Amino acid sequence: MKKQLYDLMSQHGDTPRSLAAKANLAVGTIEHILAGRRGKRVSFYVVERIAKVYGVSTDFFSSETPHMETTRL
Repeated sequence: MKKQLYDLMSQHGDTPRSLAAKANLAVGTIEHILAGRRGKRVSFYVVERIAKVYGVSTDFFSSETPHMETTRL
């Protein structure tokens, strides 16, 4: 998930703080995912909130192959 999230954030010009605000999550949650400290223990709620911000399915984050097509809601 770390790679996919980093790629989406880069494409949309987001920082951990801006994404956290858009997804209504704690900044630390985003920072932990990007640092790999959460490993595979990211809750579905968090994945769902981030996916909604970027207009992707939750499956996007479970794939080993990054998807390049995203749409902004």
